[in-house]
Amino acid sequence: MLFWFLFSVLLLRETLGADIGGSISTGNLFLGTEKVTRDEAEKLCKMQSMELVSIQNPEKNKAIFELLQNNDFNDAVWTSGNKHSEGSFWTWSNGSNITFFNWYPGEPNSARGDESCLEVFKKNNDVFWNDQPCGDKRAYICEKTQNECADTILEGVSVDDKMCYISTSQDSNLPTKKFYLSTQTATYAEAKKLCSDMFMELAELRCEYENDDLYKLMSGKGTQPYWIGGKRKAGEQWKWSNDEPITYFNWRKGEPNGAKNSTYCLEVIISGKKLVWNDNYCSSKRHFVCEKKDPVVKINVTGKLIVGPEQVCNEEGNNCEVIMNIQK
Repeated sequence: MLFWFLFSVLLLRETLGADIGGSISTGNLFLGTEKVTRDEAEKLCKMQSMELVSIQNPEKNKAIFELLQNNDFNDAVWTSGNKHSEGSFWTWSNGSNITFFNWYPGEPNSARGDESCLEVFKKNNDVFWNDQPCGDKRAYICEKTQNECADTILEGVSVDDKMCYISTSQDSNLPTKKFYLSTQTATYAEAKKLCSDMFMELAELRCEYENDDLYKLMSGKGTQPYWIGGKRKAGEQWKWSNDEPITYFNWRKGEPNGAKNSTYCLEVIISGKKLVWNDNYCSSKRHFVCEKKDPVVKINVTGKLIVGPEQVCNEEGNNCEVIMNIQK
């Protein structure tokens, strides 16, 4: 549509403040340096739509060592590991059994009685494991959850006089999102309304390639920050404008660093050769990124709905609703 070519982009330069301590993020891992109990650590990770780290293999153990080593951090940190109530085996917070271990010699030993939680610490050139009382206070490591953009998309539909057949496939090359970079500054609330007035929404970056797509659009045109659709209310986790939890993050080093009992909004900025995220006061004036949302078509099916060769929806003969994203 010609509408999308009528917007001009005017970019002004503005820099963010320097990184400060309290948290360190790299890759998929986030190191919280605040000392908290194991349960508190789990809640703090969830507030960022992350989870306490699980260590399934030597490669993950090495990645944690590198995180601690590169930041000269020598204290013990909580993981999601905990001893099963029966006391005979260890599991991660998702319920899966721990099959890879790297216990420090002599551990686990339940030396203080109920040592049901798993901490790890850096020693020499390795990260070793230790059982520890869950109420002790330690730093902690969170990790990003699943990538939302590995979506199942519609591949084809065929209909006869009584049945609707739908086939789907996994496709990593989904169409590029349609972004609009504003030419004016606004508070977060004002930006949200301005996008809505143009039949758009503040942008959502749900995975790495969407973040990269926006970087390509903004690259070389300035270094000022832009609002996107993320917001964290006081004491809650980060969410998009539709209240869906954010599960992909690309924080700038040292971010987010806002107080947990305050509300913050999400801005993005070009830093070097990447687009990174920062939390900021929602009342700040920023440029903003809007996103054109693809229309959604809903089809109410009378009779059976067959999905694939064997999966059948509506086996009992009740009507069911099919939702398809129509991408253009």
